[in-house]
Amino acid sequence: MHRSSWVAAAAVVAAACSSSPTTPSANAPLGQFSTNVITLAGGASAQGTIILDSPAPAGGADVNVQTSSSRAHVPSSVHVTGGDSKATFWIRTDPVDAPADATITAKGSNVTKTVVLHLTVGSFITFSSPSGEPIGKGEGDGVGIDTADFNAAVYFQQNTLRVQVTRRTPVFEFWMLDISAPQGKPLLVGHYDGAVRSSSRTGSQPGIDFSAKGSGCSFLTGSFDVLEADYGGPGTVFDSLTINRFRAKFTQRCDSASQALTGEVRILMNPWR
Repeated sequence: MHRSSWVAAAAVVAAACSSSPTTPSANAPLGQFSTNVITLAGGASAQGTIILDSPAPAGGADVNVQTSSSRAHVPSSVHVTGGDSKATFWIRTDPVDAPADATITAKGSNVTKTVVLHLTVGSFITFSSPSGEPIGKGEGDGVGIDTADFNAAVYFQQNTLRVQVTRRTPVFEFWMLDISAPQGKPLLVGHYDGAVRSSSRTGSQPGIDFSAKGSGCSFLTGSFDVLEADYGGPGTVFDSLTINRFRAKFTQRCDSASQALTGEVRILMNPWR
């Protein structure tokens, strides 16, 4: 190779190596937008799916997302990785005391598509997790009666609420929550501070224990507020009661974590809803 040709080739390589990274294509052509459910209990999460008309370019593509309601929370944009045409994202909702609608809009360069979510007053568990918290790992989530199987009862002479949830869609997960009054006392409306793990409490200590997504606590502290506690007739397990209405907000700090998880639960039974 002549020296002049070698110098020219080296210049081309240097220019390529020094160029800035490929930036995402904004407002990409949108093909489809859908959610895994359109009716869900307020407080639960839905999963949205973005499908482009064609695979995203090398730097990826962003699709703008908006919500019409303060009760539904979405990212401002959803990123589709370069070479892919599909991406999913979570839509978090807040508890509601009356049915409400939330319109979720995805805007592409070619078309705008919407999905209307119908939020109902139903059973749910939801939580928020700051960075460094070991169960949610910095993310929040919620499950509701529309996308999960709920099992709940009050045990030990109205002392402990246990909620077991098996999520069916869009992923399979098992969640569990125990909320306990001090031993020998019924779980009634009120504030409970100084909680420890429900199975380890003694004396006047209340108890709490929340686990989800395959993660739980070895040692924990927390507190909770019972907002509603209306119990029904005998349950299917000895010394248990069904629940007409139950609602509580809770805080749980796992192990030595500096950050605490916060959550809320609502149970509506007889019939389940």
